[in-house]
Amino acid sequence: MRALSILLASLVVSFAFGQRILDTLSTHDGTMIIYANRTWEYIEDQNFDGIMNPQLHYQVMSDTNLNYKMTWDHET
Repeated sequence: MRALSILLASLVVSFAFGQRILDTLSTHDGTMIIYANRTWEYIEDQNFDGIMNPQLHYQVMSDTNLNYKMTWDHET
């Protein structure tokens, strides 16, 4: 049953992002999807927004004295 759910998740990701999936691997960190373009990601991380501590993020973003600017680039 778990293998079927992993396969279905892989197909959804493949169609959603237009990438061809080569394989999926179960690792101690989670299930890894390996794509044909030599990239990979964990199924569990697909919807990760990059914020690991929402409370700290809110405090930093709301403090105008810090003049914090988020300059993250997903392509780099």
